[in-house]
Amino acid sequence: MFARISRSWRIFKNSLSVLSIHKKLMVFPLLSAIFIIAIVMLIFGGFFATAIFSPETGAQLSKMNEPETAQQTMQVLEIVVLFVAYFISVFCATFFNVAFYSEIIHGLNSQPVSLTRGFKFAFSKSSSIAMWALLGATVGVALKMLEERFGWLGQLVIRLIGLAWNVVTIFAAPVIICNEDSFNPITNLKKSAKVIKDTWGESLIGFLGISTLNGLLIIPIVLLTVVLAIALGIVAGPVLAVIVGCLGFIAVVLISMLLSVAQKIYIASLYLYATEGFLNEAYDEELMQNPWKVKR
Repeated sequence: MFARISRSWRIFKNSLSVLSIHKKLMVFPLLSAIFIIAIVMLIFGGFFATAIFSPETGAQLSKMNEPETAQQTMQVLEIVVLFVAYFISVFCATFFNVAFYSEIIHGLNSQPVSLTRGFKFAFSKSSSIAMWALLGATVGVALKMLEERFGWLGQLVIRLIGLAWNVVTIFAAPVIICNEDSFNPITNLKKSAKVIKDTWGESLIGFLGISTLNGLLIIPIVLLTVVLAIALGIVAGPVLAVIVGCLGFIAVVLISMLLSVAQKIYIASLYLYATEGFLNEAYDEELMQNPWKVKR
């Protein structure tokens, strides 16, 4: 366990060395978070709440002669809303990931990072991103519906399937970027799965390892923030306690963003290494191969 954490820490530090050269990469997750939050608040807090779940809609449904028909209609509406929610969230996340990963790849190739170029490239891949979002939304809704119909054992199985889906699609954005024929989402899924198969150890352990670092770094900060906030609240009043809480929250957000960027840099590096044999100077053969051998 310690060896895995140590390896993940090395990956994190090496990824940060790439980030220190291309600091603009930190802007992508920030813009992504702001944009997605704005979209969620605008669309789902406004349009769906007023247009679909408004009192008028409920009243119209209640006037139907058959209660079962009204219930079925509401179930269909819920599925439609859920599908649209999944589609928009997957589309936005994939769009920013494509823009982000495309510039990570430029940075790994010792080229300057450009926000404008990244977003222009993502726009050029809009059709492929939309098809991928369609597949992601379909899978997401299907898993959600199955989860609601089974007991706790079925829900556990569905969640494991969801975890497997998240792992298999790790390389989805790089596949869309590096392949011109990326319109077919099933083909993209197969290509991502093939890279996973060829580099299973690195991709899985690196993915889970850096996620473990997230908890190891954040939990102490949260505990320290809570203790300091309580202590200052008792001694100096609530103002300082609130300030400490805000500073702790900012620290957690910044560390999470750093780990997220580092993880994406690592995944992009691994993808280039597995598919093209390209190795950025920030990494070495031992770190990318051992103790998990890469199949060529």
